[in-house]
Amino acid sequence: MESENSQPISSVCAVLAESEIINHVSTGVSIEDILHGIYDSLADRATLLMKRVEVRWRIAGQGQTDGDKSESQNSSGETMFIGGVATQRGMVRALEERLRAKVEVPADCQYVCALGAALLGLRRLQSSNARSIRPK
Repeated sequence: MESENSQPISSVCAVLAESEIINHVSTGVSIEDILHGIYDSLADRATLLMKRVEVRWRIAGQGQTDGDKSESQNSSGETMFIGGVATQRGMVRALEERLRAKVEVPADCQYVCALGAALLGLRRLQSSNARSIRPK
């Protein structure tokens, strides 16, 4: 899928973004150009959020001091992209363009968040059971 003229989607609100997309469709903009605009918009927002997390991480004294690394990279220098949207090649490409770095997408990336949530739930359950079993 090749886009000739990416159509920006400026709305943060999903309802307003949907209206923008419908307007693009009604004016005859190609699906490729609309998708490219959606991916660009999402990648811009994701990059801003990643930079905020990185700044907070550095303020807490846990960040990298190596100035050569991208702000979005972890200690190994890799950026990992998980979740269902990571299966979209256009989204991965848009994120790589913003970060100016390779973005890794693990196999079965759409299940990583669910597995993390399940492990967090298990840990909380074990913690609450341990508290309720303690002798008084």
